[in-house]
Amino acid sequence: MDGNTRHRLLAVGLCCYLLVVVALLGPLADVGASAAPPTPAADEQMVPAAADERGRAEPNVKFVRVYVNGSTRLWPYTSRGQDFETLTLPINVVFREDAGTVRRLLAASTADSDSQWRTTTPDNETVVLNGTRTRWADSDGARRYTYVHTESGGRWLDETYQLHDGTYFGTRYHLRLYDGGSKNRPWTAVQAHHEHWDWFRLRHTVGSLARAQQHVEQDFYGTRYLGDIERERYANGGIMDADGWVTIIDLVDWTFGGPQFALAPAALGLLAAVSDRWDTVRETVRESVVTERLTGHHVGLFVTMAGLPLAVRLASITLEQETPLASSPKVIAALFFPVIAFGIPIVAGILGEHLRADDGFVVAALGLGLGFLLDYSFLQLTALPIEVVLHRLTLLFAVGLIAAGGVRLSDDVVARHGYTLVGASLWMAALFWSLSGF
Repeated sequence: MDGNTRHRLLAVGLCCYLLVVVALLGPLADVGASAAPPTPAADEQMVPAAADERGRAEPNVKFVRVYVNGSTRLWPYTSRGQDFETLTLPINVVFREDAGTVRRLLAASTADSDSQWRTTTPDNETVVLNGTRTRWADSDGARRYTYVHTESGGRWLDETYQLHDGTYFGTRYHLRLYDGGSKNRPWTAVQAHHEHWDWFRLRHTVGSLARAQQHVEQDFYGTRYLGDIERERYANGGIMDADGWVTIIDLVDWTFGGPQFALAPAALGLLAAVSDRWDTVRETVRESVVTERLTGHHVGLFVTMAGLPLAVRLASITLEQETPLASSPKVIAALFFPVIAFGIPIVAGILGEHLRADDGFVVAALGLGLGFLLDYSFLQLTALPIEVVLHRLTLLFAVGLIAAGGVRLSDDVVARHGYTLVGASLWMAALFWSLSGF
């Protein structure tokens, strides 16, 4: 491929990237605007009692009483829309306090010096039992509803607040708070889950409900703000790892307050430990039959494929934490999604042009596979939905075919470009599969 061709490809690629960013920013901006906190009038929409009596799904829906003798009944789930048929996740925490107080004390429970639950061993050694390092902050996320029924009728509730502990483009604990009850008997229903940002789905993937429920509990154990904590049977389990037992927390309002959440850097100790053995390792690799045809093109393709997923993750988290774009996460997503969606296959095709077809396939697939593992290791994820695993395997096969085809006009034009066509088609199909929500 001559220099002019490369320059034309680079210019076309840059134009395509800008077009994709602009195309994504349009609808994403609308989504961000629609997700803004609603006015109080829109926050609680009344459902006519007559409609309920005629069978608006309510008679067939399970309700629970937040207070034993209370008149308010809660539907212990959330929903994508104001409809019981679009159920998403179960409510798993309930505070017997209003949402504003809960939001403030969640921050205070981790900022206060008493937030470490300490005890002593038989040898009088101090042990920290609750060593969580949380920082709850206002968050952005898709709108979800829940439903309550009172003596005056039923109504759908929008989130009063959304909070998270972690990073939008990494992993986080995400809370949706729904303010309910009355002035004399306030309560806040919470849907808590642990999730991570999936660049191929352009949304968060929920990994655990129980883990987030325990995280909220641990934030209050041993603090001055905890009046009482127990679990009650709401029988709303069966979704992911939810068991139907909901955490009920009584709070004591003492003060206001929150520490900085930090990410630990990767350790390089292993590299230092084996550095003195490098000469021996190099000689062993040089004598290996498997690496007789190993070139810089093999190394370049492997390292690039292995590094891109984690590089995008780190760059997006850095922009989120260190720039004003933290208030507009959709803009960051629009900037980096083209790199993931189109940068990976384009780079695989360009770097694969100098390799044999079988070499390109193996090196690209193994490199990207390692890249996914490094990314999930950074996020400290140990389990994934089966749909995500199948999707990633499809991407590995697709990028291997693209690298096997390369982008050069070789003597074996039909076979080489046949690989590219099949691989690119498979890659695009996998993208549409993930963006459609599996």
